Amino acid sequence: MGEIDPSYNRWQQRDDCYFNWIINNIDASLVNEVSQYETAYDLWDSLATTYGSGADQFQISDLHRQAYSIKQGDSSLENLLQKLQDLWISIDTRDPNPMDTPSSIEKYNQNTQRHILYQFMWALDDHRYRKIKREILNMDLIPTARKAYGLVRRESVNEKLLNPETKESGIGAETVKAEEAGEPQQPSLTTAPPTPKIQRAAAAVAASSTVAAEKPEPRKCPKLDPEHIPERVPPSGLSHVDGKGEARLVDISSKEITKRVALASCKVVLGQKVFDLVSANQMEKGDVLGVAKIAGVCAAKQTSNLIPLCHSINLSRVHVDLDLNPRNFSIEVRGEAVSTGRTGVEMEALTAVTVAGLTVYDMCKVASKDIVITDVRLEQKSGGKSGDWSR
Repeated sequence: MGEIDPSYNRWQQRDDCYFNWIINNIDASLVNEVSQYETAYDLWDSLATTYGSGADQFQISDLHRQAYSIKQGDSSLENLLQKLQDLWISIDTRDPNPMDTPSSIEKYNQNTQRHILYQFMWALDDHRYRKIKREILNMDLIPTARKAYGLVRRESVNEKLLNPETKESGIGAETVKAEEAGEPQQPSLTTAPPTPKIQRAAAAVAASSTVAAEKPEPRKCPKLDPEHIPERVPPSGLSHVDGKGEARLVDISSKEITKRVALASCKVVLGQKVFDLVSANQMEKGDVLGVAKIAGVCAAKQTSNLIPLCHSINLSRVHVDLDLNPRNFSIEVRGEAVSTGRTGVEMEALTAVTVAGLTVYDMCKVASKDIVITDVRLEQKSGGKSGDWSR
């Protein structure tokens, strides 16, 4: 048997990455149907043939029919909503918003929300919720399904409090107790409900934000002997330092308002073991790339809170991308920050990629301590007095 061409191994690694990406982004109900394919090409070709545009319209129509045929029966509100939510995810996947202007997009979303609300109202137990259903549908401003769910849930709690002997139907006893205690039980209801990957990412970012919100007690600084304070030599050419050597926030009120764009990048070298785990989405903490991307966006918006002498600015766009590089078993992180104002956005772009890289490290450190974050750098910037610059 001849030697295996080295290029085949590289192709196999790339194919595995594409294959895992497809598997991680299709409905869970389809995984068993397509898991027998050996290459990403065969997998994609099968999905395109089976679920291409020719079959979409029939499937979309059938999914809408299923949504309108669901009835609550003995199910709790939560179980009912979960059934509907699964259908809404499938519908949105096959029939995304086709509009391309802000007004048409908004109108399309409003119509979609109205359909979702009617499906939810139609599914509710009519005997138990007749009154609240009539009140909701008679509102001058038709609410979203999220708002309607909250109103129905409140009605259930009030009924339980006023009629404790009433047999519970359509809502679980444990849920009622949790609602009475004020515990949140409301599931997510949106036009495009988040996928499990985004749910995990949002949960991770929310957890990190909670920790960051807990402010530590201020530390008392020791008093310094004036005779032993070293003389400060004011550096030249640094705008953040005044003539006395004191740090300051630069006055930018006289600067011209222009569009500012900055691109930054960094690299996280994982090693083959961790790289394979991330590629297969098998890390213990969940979807590494999804969480890191959201963390980078959140970090860019917090730059002025992290870097003392950075101005607080209004960002019009922050975009973070993470790509797997099988050649050196690394993740390449790229970030873009855009604003229209009096100061640049280089620090926002750099903060985005740095925190995204740190998030990758945090989620992967359980598998290896040899991970390296390297090559953090500004790639290019535009706008402002200094003009355009590119590495």
